[in-house]
Order: sequence, then structure tokens, then C-alpha cells
Amino acid sequence: MHMSDHKLNISATEPIACSDDRSLVKRLARQFGQDTRGNVALIFAAVAVPLFIGAGMAIDISRHGYHQRKLAVAADGAALAVARMEDGASQSEMLQIAQQYIDMNYTRRDDLRGNQISLSVSLANNVVTVNADVDVPTTITTLAGVYNMPARVTSEVTKGVLGTEIALVLDNTGSMGNDGKIEALQSASDTLLDVLFNTITSTNKLKIAVVPFSAAVNVGTVNDTAAWLDTAGDSTVSRINFENNAWHNWRGWQELTNRSWNGCVQARAMPYDIQDDVPNTGNPETLFAPYFAPDEPDEADSGVANNYNYDYNNDYIDDALGESNPNLIQRQRHGQKYVNASVSSSSKGPGYNCGISALTPLTSEETVLRSAIDAMVATGYTNITQGIAWGWHALSPTAPLEEGEDYNNAAWKKYMIVMTDGDNNWGNINTHNGTRYTGYGFIAQDRLGETNSGLSDDTLDARTAAICTNVKNATGSASTAITVYTITFGDPGQATRDMMKACATNEYKYYHAPNSAALTAVFENIADEIGSIRLSK
Repeated sequence: MHMSDHKLNISATEPIACSDDRSLVKRLARQFGQDTRGNVALIFAAVAVPLFIGAGMAIDISRHGYHQRKLAVAADGAALAVARMEDGASQSEMLQIAQQYIDMNYTRRDDLRGNQISLSVSLANNVVTVNADVDVPTTITTLAGVYNMPARVTSEVTKGVLGTEIALVLDNTGSMGNDGKIEALQSASDTLLDVLFNTITSTNKLKIAVVPFSAAVNVGTVNDTAAWLDTAGDSTVSRINFENNAWHNWRGWQELTNRSWNGCVQARAMPYDIQDDVPNTGNPETLFAPYFAPDEPDEADSGVANNYNYDYNNDYIDDALGESNPNLIQRQRHGQKYVNASVSSSSKGPGYNCGISALTPLTSEETVLRSAIDAMVATGYTNITQGIAWGWHALSPTAPLEEGEDYNNAAWKKYMIVMTDGDNNWGNINTHNGTRYTGYGFIAQDRLGETNSGLSDDTLDARTAAICTNVKNATGSASTAITVYTITFGDPGQATRDMMKACATNEYKYYHAPNSAALTAVFENIADEIGSIRLSK
């Protein structure tokens, strides 16, 4: 409140003797001093102004922070754009490209009130440097004599000197078979390869892995003799489907007369399911158990105990104990029924829910990668966690897949691109198993500390969030960290979008592609950004 807003309350019952000026002054001073409202007004006036300026400064600082962040993102993009230019570009050409990119990507320019962005570009020793600064006008803070807050950013990009490893972790679940989604993914993936192989012309500087996932991951039957595959049934995961330790997943496959292991593997026991510990026979829980969906009970007779009035989803051979046995769990876990058994070609069988194509480890062979993309099929439920786990194994320099460069090799940069079109889904059903069979078995087997089928998908989400954190912290060094891009495609739930956004290295490396055209644009954008370039600052 200004002093001029306050009016003295001079009572009409106290006439003023104009002839006595000194008396008038004394009387006015005395009355003003006794006026409580006047004191409050003065105190408020003294306090309100700095409070008002302080609040305004907070608003101006927030606006400045917004512009600082936006300018940094635009400068990074400008530096990348300049780095993609042909060698020999002039200084003016580089500056023109950088300015165009700033103009296209720096939003809310109207806030600058005509203040111009100062931009400089240089190229030295294969490093592009972009400096950008602008004075962000203040609002209320002008009362304190501060009229602008400078935003200053520097972005550096190193051209074509690093090797690049990329793990494509791609959703191949059943929902990808709808509305041409799997074809859109194949097309988008081919576009990514086009960009990368055209940008990184030295084949020994680019290695890509293709990791399809659904309810589990297929590592390929070529690994049937790998030391890390638990063919002896030493891990608890290998034995959980059977009544005693004489039986295990690999033996189940071997006893059948007309089905062979399809190449899929189970998730390892906690906590190794979300870690990259090297498989070690001295610790069987670090080994990978072959995937084996057990034969579920034959349709139960009416009146039999534990009858859920539901045809079991994956009943593919006769129960050796007979339908009259009231204990459905015993009937399911009985191993002897597999001996010399034949699985009908129309039955799902032990490979159920993992009918996807095998992953392709890191390779520089473009034809091999394109064949892997062409071979992708859509089937099964969604287990994002294990897709990410095998993307991580593909980038890692250690077993089970050993094609990755050492984490400490500064000449290589590692990337993971994770794409899903839906939510984690264990596939709840009304049987004693609670869910369909996945890389984590049945929910009722308590692999993840939860047996409630209503919470099955939440348990998968928790593992996905945890492994995302582990991947981003894998190397222990920011300079060699795995950069994670994430993509949601189509119409997944908001919780999944939020989860995938948090999974990415930062918010700018998460994308949502609502349709096929957008998916291709996203893949192309990521490929452009990776290219043969990396941000140094």
C-alpha cells in the first residue's frame, strides 16, 4: 500500500485552530501515532513490497529455468544436425543449419520480447561445439532493478569416432498381430537400419542385436550345449514344475517323442532375473533353465475336488494319474506322464506362450539383421522385464552373450531401444495356476513373492522398473552408461507409458507412437540421433 492511499481520520468533534500552526502539527502527529490502522498499513507497506518482489523473482527464476532447458535441448539438436553435415561445410553453412534447428525447436520464443538468441558454431578436431545464449526478460523482478536473466548453454558433439552397439528389444506379443502392427514394426526397424548403415559406413563400428520378446525370450536352439543352459536341472527354476528333483525342464523335453526344445528360456530366480551376473555352475541359480510349459490337468470330472469348472489352457497329454485323482496339482506335476508321450500337432505343448523367433546377438552383418526382423512373428503374452534382461545380456561383454565390448572401452557407446505396444500381462485364468505360463512360470508358483493373480501384472511392472534402473547403472560410470530409449506404440495404459518414460535415460528419450507412421518416424529420429555421433557435453 502506498502512503498516499492512507487517509488520516481527523474527527469533526475536534476543531482545528488554524491560527496555531504548531498546535495543529502536534495534534496531527499525536492522532496519527494513535491510529492503529495507520501503523498496520505502514508495516504492511514495508513488508509487502519485498514479499511481492520475492514471489515475482520465484516466477522469473522458473521461467528462466524453462528457457535454459529448452535452449539446451535445441542446442544439442543443432550440434547433432551440424555434425551430420558433409565434411567441408563452411562456417556460414554450419551456422545456418544450427540457426534453422534452433528456430524449429526452441518453443515459446514470444516470452523473449524481441531479445535475440546469440549463436556460435565451431568445428575443431572432429568436435562440433554450439554455444547459445539469450537474455530472458523478467517481469516482477524488474522492480528490483533486474531486467534480464541470461540463459547460457554449450553443446559438444564428436563426429564418427565411436563404435556403436545397439540392442533392439522389440515387442512380439500377440497384440502386435492386430492392425498391421508387426508389419509396421518391421518397416520401422528396417528404416532404422537404413539410417544407421548409411551413417556409420565403417561396418566394424556398428553392431546391432535384435531381441524379440513375448512371455519369454527365445535364445535359439544353437545354444542347446551352452554351459549356461541348465540341462542338468540344478536350479530351482528347472525343477519347480515337477513333483521331485529327478525331473526338470530339460528332461521333460527329452522324454517327449515328437517335440524338441524350442530355444526359449525361463527367467532366472530372484534377484538374478533382473541382473547380469555371469552364469556360474557353482551357483546354479545364475544358470538359465530351458522353458517348459507343463501339461496341465485333463478336464476334471464334475464333482472332483479342486474342479475350477474350466478347461485347462494347456492340456496336451493324458494325465498318468487319471482324471479320477482329486488332486489337480499332483496330476499336473507328475513327471512320469511325459515318458514316450506324443504331443498332438494341434496342441500348444511345452513351448506354449513362447513361439517367437530367436534373438540375434550383436552383429555387423546387415543381411543377418534384416532377416531377423523379417522373421519376427506376433504371439504370446507380455513380459517386458525379460526382453530388457536379454537386451542387457546382448550388450554385456560377459556370458551368456559375449559379443559386447568392455564397458570401460571409451571407443564404444552402448544403446538399448525398448518398444512395447501393451502392458505387462501374465494372462490371468481361473485355475489353480492363477495365470497362464510365462518366463516366470505361473503366479501360483510364487516366483516373485506374490501368488495373487489379481496382482500378477503389478509384480511384473515392479520387476520392469527395477531392471530399468539396473541397466542404466550397469557400468557405474556416466561416461560409459548404456543409453536407454523407450517407445510405447498404439494404446497401452497410462501406467505403462509412465513406467516406460521412467525407464528411459531421460524424458527426451521416451517416445509414444500412436500409429504406424509415427512409429517409423520415431525409429528414424532415434537412428538420426545415434548415427555415428555422440554428445560430449
